[in-house]
Amino acid sequence: MSQISSELLKKLKKVENNLKLKITSGDVILKTLTLKQQKDLLSTAVTGIKGAIEFKKILNNIILENADTTEISTLDRSKIVLNLRRQSLGSNVSIDGDVCSIDKYIDKIDSVKKTFDMKGNAKEGKIELKFKIPTLKEENSIISKCLAELNKGKDELEPDKAFGLIYIYELIKYIDSVSVSDETALFDDLKITERVDIIENLPLTVYNQLATFFKAFTAYETEILTFDEKTIAIDPAFFDTSN
Repeated sequence: MSQISSELLKKLKKVENNLKLKITSGDVILKTLTLKQQKDLLSTAVTGIKGAIEFKKILNNIILENADTTEISTLDRSKIVLNLRRQSLGSNVSIDGDVCSIDKYIDKIDSVKKTFDMKGNAKEGKIELKFKIPTLKEENSIISKCLAELNKGKDELEPDKAFGLIYIYELIKYIDSVSVSDETALFDDLKITERVDIIENLPLTVYNQLATFFKAFTAYETEILTFDEKTIAIDPAFFDTSN
């Protein structure tokens, strides 16, 4: 690379068109998306079952890369993504074949009430489970391990087995700790395989309480992304303006 183009690239990277948002942990300043980041997101569109997980990991990484803090909850992802999409690619998106504006979705976000706390717990006899809403960084750590499991062996897992594995890893990211009598295991201190073993051996009564917490969170995300019965899907197509 010539000195002129090298200097130009340095200056280009310093050009800022920032976005400031209020999130759970406070204010965050984000850089807008680059063409490379858009290409990275679109690249996961044709990779089957693993594509959705890879897409989420890439999206999380982009948010963390563009933000001035790493303390970002998964609870704030939809709000950040909608605003980044509007700032970088405009307001118009295709939903079920119709062109819609995401402005109305963004306007309603802060008025949507959560029906759950950021932390919770479940008890059954001597077993106590504490759970939380993970950060993007924590989620990506789990996603990386899940992808490693999905990539094991020469052949892809059958769809039902792959979805089962993905669901278990989805649940793991919400668990903070598990206690049995006077012994407590902090999930951050355990290997992913150890976390899987524990969650697979939870009594159904405890598991159901965790699932209720998980479902309340996903229902909240769906409500944020729905307006006039049209729901935005945050997937590679959401960042594709070619159509």
